[in-house]
Amino acid sequence: MPRERNEAVTAGAKYSRIEAAPRQIAEVKRVLDDSAGVSHVQFNLFVERGNTVVEEGPRTLAATTFLKLYVKSD
Repeated sequence: MPRERNEAVTAGAKYSRIEAAPRQIAEVKRVLDDSAGVSHVQFNLFVERGNTVVEEGPRTLAATTFLKLYVKSD
């Protein structure tokens, strides 16, 4: 089950989707605050399919939602 974590999202860092099959990797492009002060994460999504990694394109999620779904990769 997704969990909420209290941490900063870092531009340029890679995150893996928790409990996702196939494996999903988010490469953070930037973190922006909207006019209401809500932080959003803009990232490129990559999906591992067999021995291949396919770029699925850009995505945006609220930072709180992003941190419930993704954990920082090493």
